[in-house]
Amino acid sequence: MITFKIFYDFFLALELSNVLKENDIKNIIESSNGCTEPLTMLYKADNRFEVKLFKEDLNRADHLLQKLSLKVIENLPSDYYLHQFTDEELYEVIVKKHEWNQLDYTFAKIILKNRGKEIYEE
Repeated sequence: MITFKIFYDFFLALELSNVLKENDIKNIIESSNGCTEPLTMLYKADNRFEVKLFKEDLNRADHLLQKLSLKVIENLPSDYYLHQFTDEELYEVIVKKHEWNQLDYTFAKIILKNRGKEIYEE
């Protein structure tokens, strides 16, 4: 299994894990110390939680999160903080996708497109 997303909050990792499972994408949550027992994971300091899935499910999981993000974006307030970002800052969100949540990544792409900027996947 490979790491799909990293969280520093167990409950956010659990929420993603449940969404993936509801969509028939098998996954596990593993803590940075290698533990997979939920109660043990909760009480470790400076722990990070990795949602892992099979490599063959990676594209399907990405598409699912993008689809869910698009639904949320429709209801974002007009003063959502990414509107204040410069083009360069928005490109950084896209390039450093692993450091941002799916919503911000997807919305950064939309804002840049609305500003007439090109985005190349590579």
